Amino acid sequence: MKSKKIIDIIAFSLATLFLYAAIIKFINVRTFQSQLEKSPLIGEYAKQIAWVIPVIEIGVCVLLLRHTSRLTGLFCSFFLIGMFTVYLVAMINTGDNQSCACGELWQGLSTERHIFINLGGILLSGLAIILSGSLKPGVGSLRSEV
Repeated sequence: MKSKKIIDIIAFSLATLFLYAAIIKFINVRTFQSQLEKSPLIGEYAKQIAWVIPVIEIGVCVLLLRHTSRLTGLFCSFFLIGMFTVYLVAMINTGDNQSCACGELWQGLSTERHIFINLGGILLSGLAIILSGSLKPGVGSLRSEV
């Protein structure tokens, strides 16, 4: 039962962050797009990506909030935060150290600190995935029967 509460708290926290980030991106879509256009990695696809990312974030949020899709949401969260982290590392390596387009919550952070926060999100998602596997023995579990 304790594991379930930890999973619920992690899932709700991640869902809240994804929803917040998506709403801020929608509200400031032109600014978000403009920041993406400056990136040598995204540049020409900025218009499409500026709309796709917040839609994906809302989708992950929904998956995390529904008990029947929570594990899928946790995997999506793990992957999405991982991709954002890879993007931030690539920004550092290309010398494109512009401010983050994630929203006001992260705006004052350096790219390096943002990476550490993302790593925390990846670890929390991973922990919840592991704990989810320990709750459901049998079909659909992360552990196989021997």
